[in-house]
Amino acid sequence: MQQRKFIKDYKQFDGFDKIGINFLPCTINKGGECPSEQYFKPQDDKVVIHGRELTKHIIIPPKPLYIFQQQQDGTRVIKGEFKEINKWIFYGTTQHAEQIFQFPNLMEVLHKPIK
Repeated sequence: MQQRKFIKDYKQFDGFDKIGINFLPCTINKGGECPSEQYFKPQDDKVVIHGRELTKHIIIPPKPLYIFQQQQDGTRVIKGEFKEINKWIFYGTTQHAEQIFQFPNLMEVLHKPIK
């Protein structure tokens, strides 16, 4: 499996200033497991998690986006590719926005309770 550096560049995908973004693996056209199903149903347009209201937007990325799996040595291995993305947006602080793109455990970062 080819390893690639994880590029942290979310500005190209949206014009929002205050966002939290979650790329769901279950939106891959060819299918795949979706660890997010405990929180989301693909047909839902809005969900509320820990007091945050998220709205779904479907976007097609201009560049390939990959699903990464963190290895014990810190490297990430590509496990799949996003063809289409469910983009869940919550309006709040930008505190988690950077983290979401730095770490592969997207759901865990996004769903930390608001303090």
